[in-house]
Amino acid sequence: MSDDPRVINSRLQRVYGISGDEYVQLFRAQHGRCFVCERAKAQHLAVDHNHRTGLVRGLLCAHCNRVVGYLNDDRRKFARFAEYLANPPAVAVLGKRYVPNSPGAAGYTGEEQ
Repeated sequence: MSDDPRVINSRLQRVYGISGDEYVQLFRAQHGRCFVCERAKAQHLAVDHNHRTGLVRGLLCAHCNRVVGYLNDDRRKFARFAEYLANPPAVAVLGKRYVPNSPGAAGYTGEEQ
C-alpha cells in the first residue's frame, strides 16, 4: 500500500466511501486503538464494514478484522464465542483440566520443560 496521502484518500473514498479526513476522525475518536482489542496502532487500522449491508462500523486491527470476517458478521456466533469462553464445555464433561506446565496445572514451576 502506498504512503502517498492522495492514493490513500482515493482508495478510502473508492472502497469505503469515506475520506482521509473522516478516517482520521474515526482514528481519533477511537484514540488510535482497535475498537475490539484496544491495542494502539501507530499506523494502520482496517476500516471494518458489514459485508452484507456495506455499513462502515469503525476501525479494527488486522487480527480483529479477520475474526469478524471468519464469523461472517454473525452476532449469534459472537454470542456463542462469549458463552464458550465463560462456560467451556470441556469443564462440564471432564472437570477442570489444565495443559501440563501451565499456570493452572499442579506443580507448575513457570519453567519450560
